[in-house]
Amino acid sequence: MNVPLYRKQLLLLFSGTIILLFVGLIYAWSIIALPLEQEFSWTRDKTSLVFVAVMVFFTGGLILTGFISQYVSPKICLRISGLLIFAGFATASHVHTIAGMCFSYSLFCGLGIGITYNTVLSTTLLWFPERTGFASGFLLGGFGLSSFVFGPIVSFLLNSGFGWRRSFFALGIMYLVLILFESFLIEKPRKQADTGDAAEEEGGRNYLPSELLRSGLFRRFFLWGTLLGSCTLNITGIGALFASDMGAGAMLAAAALGFISIGSGCGRIGMGFFYDCFGRKYSMVLMISLLFAGILPLICVFFLHSYFLVFTGFFLTGLAGGSLPTIYSCVCKKYFGAKHFSYNIALFNSTNFPCVFLGNFVGGIIRTLTGSYLPVFVGMAGFCILAFFVQLWLERKLGFHI
Repeated sequence: MNVPLYRKQLLLLFSGTIILLFVGLIYAWSIIALPLEQEFSWTRDKTSLVFVAVMVFFTGGLILTGFISQYVSPKICLRISGLLIFAGFATASHVHTIAGMCFSYSLFCGLGIGITYNTVLSTTLLWFPERTGFASGFLLGGFGLSSFVFGPIVSFLLNSGFGWRRSFFALGIMYLVLILFESFLIEKPRKQADTGDAAEEEGGRNYLPSELLRSGLFRRFFLWGTLLGSCTLNITGIGALFASDMGAGAMLAAAALGFISIGSGCGRIGMGFFYDCFGRKYSMVLMISLLFAGILPLICVFFLHSYFLVFTGFFLTGLAGGSLPTIYSCVCKKYFGAKHFSYNIALFNSTNFPCVFLGNFVGGIIRTLTGSYLPVFVGMAGFCILAFFVQLWLERKLGFHI
């Protein structure tokens, strides 16, 4: 590896991680929702609806990137995403209704963050053909650590005299400047030899998106990811709200969400190394185990009322939640090829559609009807058990045995 190429790889990996660190604030919705619930007297199912919408449009942005990246460069994709995120925060700073928040924050910010995520991930991984787990782990680690790094700062701004409306506008400007700066750095490798082709190296082939959707292997991965992602997205979306239900103040609730973020960042980075060393099968088993181990303390909280259990459960479920996108990116490139990665990774992440509905929307309704998250967490434990049996089914498809 020559020195200029090595420097370029480090620059793209570092700058991409920083950008994803900032846009990962999408998962801090539960911090943002607290002052909105207090000002407008919105119920939990209504604020959950905003998070559902932003995750739907985030996934839409991932898919949209697969189309527009065929016609425009990564630089243009990032500039479009920066303008969308700015428009989302700027218009959201003037709304007074749930519908307005869904149209402004959820639609524009969700699309913009989805485009940023896919563009940075798919372009940067082209520079690391032999270290996919390592590179994706670091990139996604930044995305997962966002709530920990910026959550307390955003919570302070939202609950201070600065107010949430001016905070929204300031965030929009910040994102626009940072993403435009990143757009001048990002580019694809000029030589085909630099990109590598994981599918050809593995003796496989590059799947078109239409072929991916018809693949029985993909459908089993999709079901497995939906079961587990429903749990991790739910916990991420309600983190600060659940801590608030347990009696925590605004700053302590933000700190509790930070434990999810720390776990998520560590899980994304750690799973990248683990996947490179031990492979897909054991990585999937580890993720199920981490999630189940994290849900148990959250169930016990209702009987023991301990913040230690809350923080422990959040950290472990964060580890599991962070592991999932890293597994997605590694599996997508290894089994379905690198040529159409931008399209195909969006299809993997489209599990967000059923996940956010099952986890956040249905979970919010159950919380509103019962006044408790206990039945939601019990249901999550059941999903973990189902996911293990789905993996057994998947291993038979691949010819392996657990």
